[in-house]
Amino acid sequence: VGGYSWWVAGIHEWTGVGSYVKARVEQLAGLGYVAFAADIYGKGVRPVKPEDCGREMSRYKDDRALLRARATAALDRLTADEHVDKTKLAVIGYCFGGLTALEVARSGADIRAAVSFHGALDAPRRDEGKNIKAVYAHNDDMALGAIQAIEEAGIKPGTDLIVVSIDGVKGAF
Repeated sequence: VGGYSWWVAGIHEWTGVGSYVKARVEQLAGLGYVAFAADIYGKGVRPVKPEDCGREMSRYKDDRALLRARATAALDRLTADEHVDKTKLAVIGYCFGGLTALEVARSGADIRAAVSFHGALDAPRRDEGKNIKAVYAHNDDMALGAIQAIEEAGIKPGTDLIVVSIDGVKGAF
């Protein structure tokens, strides 16, 4: 398997693992990557109404230790696969998944990149940004101030950082 061993072709947005994330996993697998969709919420937890989605997402956004524990368990599951090159790991996520990708980067996990599409960029503790080695953040009109938020997260000087802003794009595209 060539290229990066991608974990995840979208850690799911606030609705949980669904057809969009599954399609992205299949797309990356079709390109030759080892792709894995982490289910942070757990089996069968698929909120639909915005208030239910917000409540479920907040459970993890407000408890970053729990979020990291779930994300770390998923990363451990991926790296246990014999096809995964542990030196070429990346994390990608949309919305809630973007927040999760950044939390994995902040944790100091041995990953090559964290990609956050429309992810919440806040960091509960400024000093955790020092663990981030590289990040790509997509800034849409619902995540204004991405560069400032990332800088405020305490990312160390010399970190590779790319921010893309596309006017008028809504969350999770």
